[in-house]
Amino acid sequence: MKRTFSILFCLVAAIATMTAQDEHGVKQAFGVTVGYNGTAYRENLATSIENIDNTTLLHGTKIGVVYDATLIKGFGFSLGLNYNFAANLHKYDDAGYKGKVNMHQLEIPIEWQYKFEVAEDLYLILYTGPNIEVNLSNKTRWYDSTTGKNLLMMTANNLSTDKMFTYTEFVSTGRQNLGECGVDDYAYSRLNLMWGVGIGLQYGRFFVRGGYDFGLLNAYKNDRTSTDDKILARQDQWQVKLGFYIWDTEH
Repeated sequence: MKRTFSILFCLVAAIATMTAQDEHGVKQAFGVTVGYNGTAYRENLATSIENIDNTTLLHGTKIGVVYDATLIKGFGFSLGLNYNFAANLHKYDDAGYKGKVNMHQLEIPIEWQYKFEVAEDLYLILYTGPNIEVNLSNKTRWYDSTTGKNLLMMTANNLSTDKMFTYTEFVSTGRQNLGECGVDDYAYSRLNLMWGVGIGLQYGRFFVRGGYDFGLLNAYKNDRTSTDDKILARQDQWQVKLGFYIWDTEH
């Protein structure tokens, strides 16, 4: 309930900002962005839990659209919609046991910003604001190459506490399914809320932005009753985006 309330509050604040603006004299723009996205899951374990790293790093890309408005004397806001993809691949031991995480997200960054003109048509941008994320998919695949020439793969959905692990073996004759196994395990939440700060430059219709978002909510679902079983985590991210304004009332 607290998670949902926090996210709804940020959305209401963004809508209020947009509807309260006076259209006269407002500079507006709409553009597209593409960039690098780095995600870090930072776990804080109540007790030592086997096979869970303290920090999981994922690297990927993001693409999106952005609406930008300057209301008065350089102060304004931007509202975006991005698709994020990130992944990592790491070795668990020296025997060849590896794991790969694939993450797909939608995010809505709401940034209050200040643009300062440092030269003709060149602006320095300072921004801060909430970032709402929706986890579309988060899966882990474990690869075990210790069985000779065969490769055993196990897949799990990280958004479900009632995980179904699917076992697949790759042999010379092709791929064969070995079955499924249900396990009560930890799961990431569908929704996440972060607060970001950053800096950028804009020249004409081109711009670049970079910043860091700090996680405000537990990235895991709080459905464990035992204190020893509880796990807390913060999802942070850093990003660098390049963009171009397709429509701009100033150019």
